[in-house]
Amino acid sequence: VMAALDAGKHVLCEKPMALNVQQAREMYQRAEQTGVVHMIDHEFRFVPARARMKELIDEGYLGHIQTVHITQFVYHKTFAPDKTWGWLDQKEKGGGVFGALGSHFVDAFRYWFGDITAVSGQLETLVKQRMCPDTHQLRNVDTDQAFVFMARFANGALGAAIVNTVAPQGGGAHIEAYGSEGGLVIGADGKLRGGRKG
Repeated sequence: VMAALDAGKHVLCEKPMALNVQQAREMYQRAEQTGVVHMIDHEFRFVPARARMKELIDEGYLGHIQTVHITQFVYHKTFAPDKTWGWLDQKEKGGGVFGALGSHFVDAFRYWFGDITAVSGQLETLVKQRMCPDTHQLRNVDTDQAFVFMARFANGALGAAIVNTVAPQGGGAHIEAYGSEGGLVIGADGKLRGGRKG
């Protein structure tokens, strides 16, 4: 990323963006100094249901925003308990599910509801070892596969997310947002549904 910025190239950065806050700040400052277009690839903003949800929130569909929560229990080859050991299992390589999926949820929360002023949460490693594909030996996993976090927004709303990526079954994210006038739900099927008072 730094080489691209130094060459004056626009940057669309995939996650993990950086391995620590210092690297992220250096990248951001350099991008601002060079004046190129730069962003993180939070592609879920452009999923039609989520984009429409943003439009409805901005139009006041929910009224005064009160709460939002996301749950996702995943059974997928990317995270499955029997998958082989790789970069996602190594903290030094930017692995971990909070960075891989949680970053999208934090982005969605901020995109829909604005700045977050307080957070708390927990990370958990549920599968402690995986088979290394090269050596066929078990290697320790030092990254998270599940997380829970809560957030308070500047506008007073509350948010929460709970994710387990090594569950024996599961599907897509289930999102619910409620306000003083109505609610919006994006089911695991990806469809947006809404209802208002009356």
